[in-house]
Amino acid sequence: MKLSRRPALGSLLALACAGSVLYACGDDPGTSPDPTDSGTPVVDAAKDRTTPPQDARSDAPIADGGRDVTADAPDANLSPASQQIQAVRTAATAVTDAGTDGGAVNLPIDSAFVTYVRPAVGADPAGFFIQAEQNGPAIFVAVDPTTLTPVPVPGDEVSFKATGVLNVASLREVVTLTNFTRVSQGKALSSLLQDLTAATDVVTGLDRYESEYVKLSATVATDFVAAGAGSVGAQVTTTGITAASANLRVRLPQTVQEGLDVAAACTFTLTGPMWRFTSAAQPSGFVDADISALVCKAPKVAAAAATNLTTVVVTFDRTIAPASLLADGSQFTLNGGLTVSAAALTGPKEVTLTTSTQVSATPYTVTVAATLQDTLTKGIDATAKTANFLGYVTPAVVRLDELNPAIAGGADLIELRVVTSGNLLGITLEENLVNNKAILATLPNLAVVADDLVVVHLDGTGVTDETTSKTGCAGALCYAGAWDVKGTTAMTNNARVIVARGPNKVLQDGVAWFSSALTPSATWYLEVNALATATQWSDCAGAACANNADALLIGADFKNVGTTAATNSFRRVAATDTNTKADWAVGASSWGVSNP
Repeated sequence: MKLSRRPALGSLLALACAGSVLYACGDDPGTSPDPTDSGTPVVDAAKDRTTPPQDARSDAPIADGGRDVTADAPDANLSPASQQIQAVRTAATAVTDAGTDGGAVNLPIDSAFVTYVRPAVGADPAGFFIQAEQNGPAIFVAVDPTTLTPVPVPGDEVSFKATGVLNVASLREVVTLTNFTRVSQGKALSSLLQDLTAATDVVTGLDRYESEYVKLSATVATDFVAAGAGSVGAQVTTTGITAASANLRVRLPQTVQEGLDVAAACTFTLTGPMWRFTSAAQPSGFVDADISALVCKAPKVAAAAATNLTTVVVTFDRTIAPASLLADGSQFTLNGGLTVSAAALTGPKEVTLTTSTQVSATPYTVTVAATLQDTLTKGIDATAKTANFLGYVTPAVVRLDELNPAIAGGADLIELRVVTSGNLLGITLEENLVNNKAILATLPNLAVVADDLVVVHLDGTGVTDETTSKTGCAGALCYAGAWDVKGTTAMTNNARVIVARGPNKVLQDGVAWFSSALTPSATWYLEVNALATATQWSDCAGAACANNADALLIGADFKNVGTTAATNSFRRVAATDTNTKADWAVGASSWGVSNP
């Protein structure tokens, strides 16, 4: 009986080659224009069931202590089982596109040990890892363990015949097998585990470490970002590799990362298999128990905002332990005569307070006691325990009206039309909803009425916030027909979603845009899907977009916008808002004048 687990994979060779340069696309949402987003091929990221494409890198063979590990030549110093594993790896190296069952082989592996059994995550298949000696080699068996009898578990000694192999972005795999048997059970995995904390060759020696059972203590150097459906990854440093690099990333299921609240600056120890994507080493865990010794910085108060005259929402940068929150609100104090009568956890990092009646637009400060803790039992950071907010004001509702992300020097502009009268206080303009998120502007305390126009100058140079008159800003950059306000961060001159979010955190409007002159980052379609889920953009024919090719069909093309405010902009062409590309076109700019 031949056992196989995978659906049709398409052309994985083309995917691996194209994917090698795409991770860099869009990594800097604060730059306009973004040169890293141009000139790279479009990849169907939905077909990549390992990780999203990574930074540009060499495809040259990796030297490993004088042994040509790319060729995986036979090594007489290895045990018979290790030589068999090595022979399978060698056969798999050349098989990059061979259909669902890989390249046909007939290679035995006798008496190797199961080191790790991994579940399916997103498009990544379930399977198990085997090796025979501590220093490897090892290989991933991409066959669902539940289809085998007996079902393999860590510590099993197993034998089988590999009948199909495949190279998926340089990760060698067994994809079909026969004659699976369990020889023994209970192998002490400590005898196969390698501690790579101090190793300096985790990346340069990746061919040797690939699929092996490893342990390393590391520090998270960057925020986690999407790393394939259901997974996230972040750059890490170790005592052996002290400089953060896109070629060394920890990779976890998103549920594990969020559940443990592993974040930038946390330290941890991971025990699990060494995954890879081309030249990128990705030590991976798949369950909470794979992460130990987790230490993170104390939680900080991130922000506070009034959502009505008797409610304030306080947000934190880490997940709050529910048991540490007192329902009577006594851990929160307010100035200005306000009192707190109740507190409730309304999100993993959010506490909603019930207050006495606020005075509208009056400044207040909330202070949080150190007895409120995160899930690692750390109390609130004493240096970041307060946040300022204004008493509740009725929020305005706005609509994106005109944009230009390509103005020289990052002097990008966004024009808003007021749909419903109210106050701009707390409305944010943001770029992206999933990866490389950035807040472009937080709007000021400004009362506006329906059909008012607001021009947001994202670099803020030469502009002051107008709060009493549309002509209060007399500079040459300001527009007499609109309220002029300052932003903080330029847009990225490539495929993004741009949104306006109300102070209640609900999206008020959004646009999914791209330039047909540039190539979007490989995960742009996820941004489009998120905007569609928020009902601010159309979806792909009644379903989520499966890849960038689909998303490009429904996105709005801003190619040919100008590099000055006076030249072409990207603007609305209809008074109605259908949340589709038909609402938008490139044409002569009209800042401070109604569109259409």
